Amino acid sequence: MPGLIDLHVHMIWDGSLDPVRTSEEEGYEQMMLRAAANCRHYIEHGITTVRDLGSINDIVLHISKGIKRNLILGPNVIASGRTLTMTGGHDPFWARFVDGKYEALKGVREQIYKGAEVIKVSATGGVYGRTEGEKVGNAELSLEELKVICEEAHRFGIKVASHAIGRDGIYNSVLAGVDTIEHGHFIDEELLQLMEERGTAWIPTLFVYKQIASQEGIPEYARAKTVEIVNIHAKAFRSFFKRDILIGAGSDAGSPCTSHHALLNELYAMNELVEDVRSVLKTATVNAGKILERKIGQIKNGYQADLVLLEGNPLEDLKNLEKVKEVILRGELIRLGD
Repeated sequence: MPGLIDLHVHMIWDGSLDPVRTSEEEGYEQMMLRAAANCRHYIEHGITTVRDLGSINDIVLHISKGIKRNLILGPNVIASGRTLTMTGGHDPFWARFVDGKYEALKGVREQIYKGAEVIKVSATGGVYGRTEGEKVGNAELSLEELKVICEEAHRFGIKVASHAIGRDGIYNSVLAGVDTIEHGHFIDEELLQLMEERGTAWIPTLFVYKQIASQEGIPEYARAKTVEIVNIHAKAFRSFFKRDILIGAGSDAGSPCTSHHALLNELYAMNELVEDVRSVLKTATVNAGKILERKIGQIKNGYQADLVLLEGNPLEDLKNLEKVKEVILRGELIRLGD
């Protein structure tokens, strides 16, 4: 089958109860080593492409360049580096703060200059950022700022991914022209119709929020915000899965209690809500390739040879995704276990 594609990861994070604290304790060099080590982990689990949407000091931009230069073995990495966020906004630890349209313009140009192949913006607050003063429903970057970012990124052929949980931030993101809504808990019928009209894709990341809401040891401020929105998230996914938008699989790997092969858990979480295994599997293959507009995610002439050989058919049982025998990456057989 085609190699799996995870559209939302954080390679520098460790998937612990509090990866932010781990990053603060480790420092730059250790985070770089962790990201490099995770490259092998993805490949061993049949994940041949990842899109990294946020790293401290642009670490994953360096990882991506190292892979392209054959300095390290890794999956295809499409990285944003720092995220564009309002001052004091969501995930400040890896943010490039921008306030107003001129700073937004400069911010997106800076990331492209550094080598970003996708731009990540924070359009709303989140459940896991600042302990106080951050709410999932609050819109952060303004519509004007988002429009400037999208227009400039698209001028250079770069896509924009928007962290957007609350309704106002989703609405602003779609109007501004972002390419993907990340999370999107409060997508409703009106927003969905707008996404259909604009061709906006959705990366729901269901599994990570279930983890944050249920696992012992998660900081209480994060757990309390997540419990409120998990059921809303599931209802939106179940209602809109078959609509005329591309839905892609993203795990938020590295986030609290979310491993770097959690793409499999994301597919299982989708399948719990939607029984169509073939359509669920397409979110991490065909759909993901279309969302990225890259020739990956399918086995056909002209497409990159990223392939996984499994012991069993995942269309019969998704758990067969765990039985990886061989991986071919960019046309070369990777010796697993060496």
